[in-house]
Amino acid sequence: MKPYSRTMMLALSLGLSAVALTFLHSPTVSAGDNGGRFVTLVCGAFTSNICTEVERVAPDGTLTPFTAPPPGQELVVTDFIWKAKLVVPGQVAFATLHHAATTPPHDVAFSTAVATPDGAAVAESHFTTGTQFSDLPIIFISSTPDVAILQGYLVGHGESDFSRH
Repeated sequence: MKPYSRTMMLALSLGLSAVALTFLHSPTVSAGDNGGRFVTLVCGAFTSNICTEVERVAPDGTLTPFTAPPPGQELVVTDFIWKAKLVVPGQVAFATLHHAATTPPHDVAFSTAVATPDGAAVAESHFTTGTQFSDLPIIFISSTPDVAILQGYLVGHGESDFSRH
């Protein structure tokens, strides 16, 4: 066998091995057939820096009110994106997530951003293991809120991402 033929065969076998391993370790839920597990929520309105209307974004882009996870399920938030406007350039704005059921509120996520020269403060936080909510997540943005987006998925009550694998 010629030297370049052996190299090609080795590269091909390594490539096929990588593809096979990918399929063996892929989650069983795909984006096309997730049974509604994956969730994108947006804030439709703010009152006094608190999101007062949370809406779920459907795959076709339509919005429906989201008041809490469905019975028997919990929302696992994996990403929190927010933007404040009219912030003094160079100043810090912050945003928090907390449970609706706690009084006083106990923050479960805290994010900061320094305002740009045009007065915008934008941040994105990723939570590798996710933050679970059995109630509605309350979103607070310290300066004039503009946008808030939560992304995650739904799990059975008491189930964690690690128990599904």
